[in-house]
Amino acid sequence: ACESRGMVVTPLSDATMAKLRVFLPSEASVKNPVDMIASASAEGYGKAVRALLEDPAVDSLLVIFVPPIVTEAPAVAAAVREALATTPEAKDKTILACFLGTRGVPESLVTLQAGKVPSYAFPEAAAIALTRAVEYGRWKQLPEATFPVLRVEKDRAMKVIAAAREKAISSFWLDAGSVRDVLSAYGIRMPQTEFAKSADDAARIAQKMGVPVAVKLESKTLTHKTDVGGVKLNIKDAAAAQQAFYDIQAGLKTFGKESEMDGVVVQEMAPQGVETIVGVSLDPAFGHLIMYGLGGVAVEILKDVSWGVAPIADTDADRMIESVKGSKMLAGFRGAPPADIPALREVLLRVSQLVGDFPEIEEMDLNPVRVLPAGKGAIAV
Repeated sequence: ACESRGMVVTPLSDATMAKLRVFLPSEASVKNPVDMIASASAEGYGKAVRALLEDPAVDSLLVIFVPPIVTEAPAVAAAVREALATTPEAKDKTILACFLGTRGVPESLVTLQAGKVPSYAFPEAAAIALTRAVEYGRWKQLPEATFPVLRVEKDRAMKVIAAAREKAISSFWLDAGSVRDVLSAYGIRMPQTEFAKSADDAARIAQKMGVPVAVKLESKTLTHKTDVGGVKLNIKDAAAAQQAFYDIQAGLKTFGKESEMDGVVVQEMAPQGVETIVGVSLDPAFGHLIMYGLGGVAVEILKDVSWGVAPIADTDADRMIESVKGSKMLAGFRGAPPADIPALREVLLRVSQLVGDFPEIEEMDLNPVRVLPAGKGAIAV
């Protein structure tokens, strides 16, 4: 029960096991957990409690008593209480008890309570309570959370969203240009991006922007662009940008979705980094939930993500990042440089501030957010 909840049933030191062998019979087990067998006396309980509390590796002690024929529960409780009172190490350790049976138990519980030892009906319940106490203690040791107020241009974002709302009848997706304007207003970096209505426009913009570029489908209805062949990367020249437009158009035709293409966006290729995802979902009960995980097309398969309830504090952002297994990639994996984790944290906090300022936002995925090497920032691709 302890180990399944993340606690360690630690090996006892040789010195501690030697102390236990002095007074326990040879049939007893002096390894952790200590089994004193049914012949254990109240005096033996007192000695064992002292020996275990004096072991530096032991942080917590659970005393379990199953009444045999000869030893009375009240005597054992009194011995445990006296051992705690006379062992200096006891003041820095957590002691719990579980006295099984009925005869003599109520009286022993009074003795334990006087010694400030909580007692439980079953050992598993004691393990659960101890785990929660440990978790609470760890939480209390964390730095106090803060909600940093980041510099943003709320009025600029408000105008963009208001203009888009005027054209919409119900829920709607912002077009690429509006998304870029809103994210820019909230300090979320994106690659240089321009909209192209035609293949010739795509070629002209690529030439002006400087290759290599990415060419991506622009559509008010198709949000997962890669699913319909709507992303073309590392376009090397203007002619290739023009061809990318035609290829995306032809790909949509095979899906019967050609009419859903509004054009493309031409985007500078982002620097290499660790691909993550930062998302938002509006839950009817909890409000805005902020999501973080490793990004790219495999995120829905791996489901290696964490969640936070907006508004998130700086410590929440750190917890979200640390709780994702794939975040080990950020520390530098197989020779890759460490990623800019503070910049990723700031993206999470800026997204939280954005949905706090605009509660009408129902959903958002920044995928991928490429986290660049340390000191280089993060960029929503």
